[in-house]
Amino acid sequence: MKKRYEGENPDFGKRIKKIREVLNISQKDFSAKLDIAQSFLSSIESQNYHPGFGFFVNMYEQFKVNPNYVMLGIGPMFLTGYENPANDSKFGNQGKALEELIPYLHKSEIVRIAVINFAWRFIDSNKYVIEMDMKSDDRPVQPTEDEKE
Repeated sequence: MKKRYEGENPDFGKRIKKIREVLNISQKDFSAKLDIAQSFLSSIESQNYHPGFGFFVNMYEQFKVNPNYVMLGIGPMFLTGYENPANDSKFGNQGKALEELIPYLHKSEIVRIAVINFAWRFIDSNKYVIEMDMKSDDRPVQPTEDEKE
């Protein structure tokens, strides 16, 4: 979905251009890999348009680009060692449910909004328990802004 920027993230296009430059790839080749028009990529990089969800999925699939970095400027530019949660034995039968949910998240903005809103309400209401659960996990936990200071 093409949307005009409304000041929500003025550096978004600059980060995409930086990623492309780090990869040492032309706009033409980068846009071909992402299956978008070069003119659309140019509009994104010049901050005239905001791409849809599929763009981020393609960037991750093609280049292992960290969506948090692209959208918010947080974290490393590229993700390494990421595994699909559906393949993690820790998720058991929930892994299959996650796998079935992904196409809905990918294709429906209504589902994305509903899932994100529910997740944030749930996290907000259960923050302490969730943080304790995350600390018991063997994967590293990203420090919160308060912990960084």
